[in-house]
Amino acid sequence: ALALAALAGNGPDRETLLIQTDMARFEAGAPYGLGLDLFGLPSRRLLLLRARRPIEALFAMEEALKGRALACVIAELPDDAADLTATRRLSLAARSQDGLGLLLRHRSTSMPSAAMTRWEVAAL
Repeated sequence: ALALAALAGNGPDRETLLIQTDMARFEAGAPYGLGLDLFGLPSRRLLLLRARRPIEALFAMEEALKGRALACVIAELPDDAADLTATRRLSLAARSQDGLGLLLRHRSTSMPSAAMTRWEVAAL
């Protein structure tokens, strides 16, 4: 997701917003600034937002996607908090401003989603 965010940035003035719930941060860890710099996403272009609950992360992602200031918005959720209604709202918000929104879920789910594409990344 951060590799796509590095490619999505059009110019040095557009930032990427990473939204993590407390549980997602505990499970996956926080981004490492020096590693991001070497990866192609300068740490000065990454904004971090910690949300206490998944519903707060979804609200923050929807509002961030409605603006034009950000190149990419990434939300990381530990569980199946995003149902069909929530993903439809995110899809409409991203489409309204041509934004890139990436929703990361830690567990594979069979819940329906309104996402344009769905990728499952797992060990082979």
